[in-house]
Amino acid sequence: MIKLSNLVLDEIKLSIKEKSILVKGLSTDSRSIRKDYLFAVLTNNANLYIDEAIKKGAKVLLVNSDLYHTYSDLEDIVVLNHASPSELYGRLCARYYKLNFENIVAVTGTNGKTSVAWFVNNIWHKIGIKSASIGTLGVFDGKNIYKTDLTTPNIDLIYEQLAYLNKNNFKNVIIEASSHGIDQNRIGGLSISIAAITTLSRDHLDYHLSYKNYKMAKLKLFSKVSKNGLAIINDSIKEYKEFEEIALKNKLKILKVGQKYNSDFSYQIKVLKTGEQLVKVHYKNFKDSFSTNLIGGFQVNNLITSMAILLETGVPFNTLINSMKDISSPPGRMEYICNVNQARIFVDFAHTPDALKNVLLESRPHTSNKLCIVFGCGGDRDKGKRSMMGKIANEYADIIYITDDNPRSEDPKIIRNEIISKCPNAIEEPDRKKAIMLAISNLKKGDLLLVLGKGHEDTQEINNRLIYFNDKNEILDFVQESNYE
Repeated sequence: MIKLSNLVLDEIKLSIKEKSILVKGLSTDSRSIRKDYLFAVLTNNANLYIDEAIKKGAKVLLVNSDLYHTYSDLEDIVVLNHASPSELYGRLCARYYKLNFENIVAVTGTNGKTSVAWFVNNIWHKIGIKSASIGTLGVFDGKNIYKTDLTTPNIDLIYEQLAYLNKNNFKNVIIEASSHGIDQNRIGGLSISIAAITTLSRDHLDYHLSYKNYKMAKLKLFSKVSKNGLAIINDSIKEYKEFEEIALKNKLKILKVGQKYNSDFSYQIKVLKTGEQLVKVHYKNFKDSFSTNLIGGFQVNNLITSMAILLETGVPFNTLINSMKDISSPPGRMEYICNVNQARIFVDFAHTPDALKNVLLESRPHTSNKLCIVFGCGGDRDKGKRSMMGKIANEYADIIYITDDNPRSEDPKIIRNEIISKCPNAIEEPDRKKAIMLAISNLKKGDLLLVLGKGHEDTQEINNRLIYFNDKNEILDFVQESNYE
């Protein structure tokens, strides 16, 4: 419970009577409204939701200027008018929940967010820091994963989750900040101490409409970091300078990571005969090396970004180096599943052109025979990437199986055809389960099979209907049933 005057401070002018009103909760979901709550209207079809919120006991409405003229005369309801309700609502949440973490870290990037959050949270736990991650896998408290629907949950759920973690004495939290989440201010008001970006390439153009808009959403994160906070930027990003400029404009410290000699945290990779990767690192006055079973330079890049975050949250360099030997990939991120006929099988979430190219290039050194892939593209999403991914597969893979991903409401045959237009020698099998079985059945000694696009996901969406489907489980079930050695 909080006085309305303490909630809005001087951002909106209140009457003397309005200042003393007690707000018992706040929400953007009319279904969650209770007596004496504040209801923030951030969606369309506002009339329906506002009426429901008032019936449920809303005492305060937060609306934009257009809605204010419609609802300003309501009796016994305080109507707050703001040009950007979503921006203000984040600050209201911060004042209402009064979170107190030692570190809130936000990581963004086209690819790598989940891996970075996983690595950071696991090492925090390993050295005894009570921490959690929030992202694509759900809320991970170090022991259990509680699933959520979105990479970056809606702002109410974010704050409720954080309030629970704060109440239970969690010290650090790392949050995956998706472009949708940033653009929709789902992390608004949070005291972010560190923002990091892993990679930047084409994605979500169905929502952002252009690459420029997508990039601007990513840049926006670095304007949300607390004063004297830190920006960790990967120097392999073509637009690195733009991220540096916005960080400097917001008076953030900058830590540049990458393989360039002048990076603040630099590294080099050597693939050993054992298949392990030897990583040499240089950070300030510290130099050392470690070996890892992680596959691919992109995963090492994610690991280095994670190490930079950990170092900047107070983890000693030597402690960090010693923690590297036990690091493992998160579920569905270049995850090793099993070995069939002396051929290895991996599952990965790669669903963008850049991610597909990286995973194929980085898997080649670990393949002594054929590099095989099973993948498709999602429906009702960026259609332009389908032919691009077909072209990349055609250039970098040896055997290609095109199947369905999440066609959603689209005709899956059309999606497959758009991919196959650039990889005409691909084997088409609409049924994802059958495609996986076919790919495994055809494996030879020294092959490497990548099942791509869905990673950790437990469902497949066809005709707007969700059915249970998990790539890892399908692989293991088939291998067990077929009595492969």
